[in-house]
Amino acid sequence: MCRFMMGSVAVILCLSALAAPVEAQPLHAQPASLLIFPLYNSTQGNNTLITMTNTNEDESACSSGFRQGDIQLHYVYFSETCQESDTQEDLTPADTITVLARGHNPNFEKGYLLVEARDPELQVPTLYNHLIGSGIVVNSEFDFQWAYTPYAFEAIFDFDALNGLVDGCGRKIVPDTDDIINFDGYEYSSFPDVLLLDHFFGEGTPENGPGVTFDNMIFLMSTESLDTDLSILGWNNNERRFSRTFQFDCFFMGKLSDISRAVTQSYQDIDANDAELGGINTGWLKITAEEGHGILGLHVHMADIGGRGRMSFVAGRELQYTGSRAVTIPRLF
Repeated sequence: MCRFMMGSVAVILCLSALAAPVEAQPLHAQPASLLIFPLYNSTQGNNTLITMTNTNEDESACSSGFRQGDIQLHYVYFSETCQESDTQEDLTPADTITVLARGHNPNFEKGYLLVEARDPELQVPTLYNHLIGSGIVVNSEFDFQWAYTPYAFEAIFDFDALNGLVDGCGRKIVPDTDDIINFDGYEYSSFPDVLLLDHFFGEGTPENGPGVTFDNMIFLMSTESLDTDLSILGWNNNERRFSRTFQFDCFFMGKLSDISRAVTQSYQDIDANDAELGGINTGWLKITAEEGHGILGLHVHMADIGGRGRMSFVAGRELQYTGSRAVTIPRLF
């Protein structure tokens, strides 16, 4: 039984993960070859700063004329209907680049972004586990709202299975013969099997806290363009369980209560532990997609403190995860 008590913080994490090496999971804040940002938003009044950083400082020259630390980034923007558009940027050793989504992909869309390392010599995917990044959500006036870390997928490129080659720098590459990005533990590390939202404040105004009103936003992306079915299990702070199903296409952005009304303060108050947080009701979620569909997501806490009619506290981050599953994304560019 996990507790978050007012006045003393106790965090107990009891998760089991699959340990097979070829089923390695994505990691946050870990250098990798492919990063997925579950959200960019360049619709009217919104924007997102996307940062990519090359942690490879090696300036050694290669026979091709490039350096060991040179890399090409391939950006693929997926709209909320999974329509793709792409562009590329070149990074030198220890280089970093920050772009505004609206200028980088001027289609006034929202959705998710995939950034893949490509060999600057041959312009094909390469094993280059040196990339890190971040996303910062802003409005069109550069009013910074919240930030998150993308999901990082290491390139594995099993040469025996994929007939891999090397470039003039000795860098491992894999000719793309199937026009598919494979997250299977042989090309890139696998997707999570289950997403976990460790904590949310029940939406609405707590009975014992009339000066605070809570809200939640959730962002979900799927590797499939249509009909991703979710199974959602949730609990309040006293282990009272609820469940529901939900379906979305490609990308979902909305309130947590759009998925389930069971996340409200009033519902979470049923059989709750009123000794925690002075009676402010909280819960957590476990989200599983149907077989063959890969999902990633973000959650944003929001609070109107003092009844001002605006959210005076906004904090977002990526969903946690466990397990692994093999999925694919079409490579159109």
